[in-house]
Amino acid sequence: MEKRLTLGDLLKIILRFWYIPLVLLIIGGFLSRTYAQKKYEPIYTAKSTVIVKQKHASSNHLEQQISGELQLMPTYQDFISSDKVMEKVHKQLKKSTSRSESVTELQKKVAVITKTNSLILNIQSSDRSKSSAIKQANIVAQVFKKQIHTISSTSQVRVISKAKSKSVTTSGFSGKNPLLYGAIVGAVLGIFIEFIIGVLINRKD
Repeated sequence: MEKRLTLGDLLKIILRFWYIPLVLLIIGGFLSRTYAQKKYEPIYTAKSTVIVKQKHASSNHLEQQISGELQLMPTYQDFISSDKVMEKVHKQLKKSTSRSESVTELQKKVAVITKTNSLILNIQSSDRSKSSAIKQANIVAQVFKKQIHTISSTSQVRVISKAKSKSVTTSGFSGKNPLLYGAIVGAVLGIFIEFIIGVLINRKD
C-alpha cells in the first residue's frame, strides 16, 4: 500500500536534494539574462537646444521683456508638443523616411525640458533608431522656430545647438529583472522536481 506523503517527508526530500533548486535557479537566471540581452534594443536620445528671445530687444525694457518670455515658457513647451507642431514635423519626416508612425506616437517620443528662470528649451527625441532620433529632434526645433509667430508675434527662436551623432545618449541594458524572473522560475521548477522525486520514492517504499 502506498504511504501517504506528509509535510515532514517533503521537507526531508527538499533538504536531501537541496542542490536541485539551487542549480536550476542559477541556470534559469543565467539563461533568462542572456536571452534578454540578445533581444535588447537600446533607445537613443538626441537633443537639440533652442533659446527664445524678443525680436526687438530694448535695453530700457530688457528686464520686463525677459520676464514676459519666462512667463511664456510653459506655453512654448506645450506648443512644441501640440498637434499643430507635431503634424508639421510628421509631414516633414514622411518625406525623408519610409516609417509610418502616427502623430500620437511621435508626440510620445519627444520631450521638452527647461529649467526655472531660463529661456533655453532642450528638445529631446528618443527612438530605437539613432538617425531617426537625431532627425526628429532637429526637425522639431526648426518647426518650432518657424511657427512661434503663431502664438507670439514679438518672439523669435534661435537654435543654439543641433542634435548630432556624437552627443546622442543610449539607454543601458539592465539585466536585473530577467535575472530575477529566470531565477524564480528555475527555483520553482527545482522544487517541483523535488516533489516528483518525493512521490517516486514514496511509491518505491
